[in-house]
Amino acid sequence: MSNLTFYVASPFESFQLGAGHPTMVATWTRSFPVPTKLTHYTLLNSKGVKAWVPEGPTKGHCVWEYHDVWRWSKTTDKPVVLRENYFRKHPDTGKEVSLPFYDKELITSSLLDQFLY
Repeated sequence: MSNLTFYVASPFESFQLGAGHPTMVATWTRSFPVPTKLTHYTLLNSKGVKAWVPEGPTKGHCVWEYHDVWRWSKTTDKPVVLRENYFRKHPDTGKEVSLPFYDKELITSSLLDQFLY
């Protein structure tokens, strides 16, 4: 990958990658004077490397998978979101929370701002 291209994985895609699943991720290319743009998708983690160790508190599972936020379906061989609003509401109080990484539009624009300006 040249210094003119970079990957932008969504939070959900990053869960999959960390859990050891090969995942297609958006690849953006800087092009001047034309703005940075999505040019293609790239398969990352093709070797299935896990970020979680079996001796850890989640016993080798993604912490969000451990909390039943998502799971890899053995039936469809695809990831499945189980608790869509997990990051929107506090699990104990049910009150809405605001997390900048949850807002895809905010994240995309702030990441692009870093690379464009």
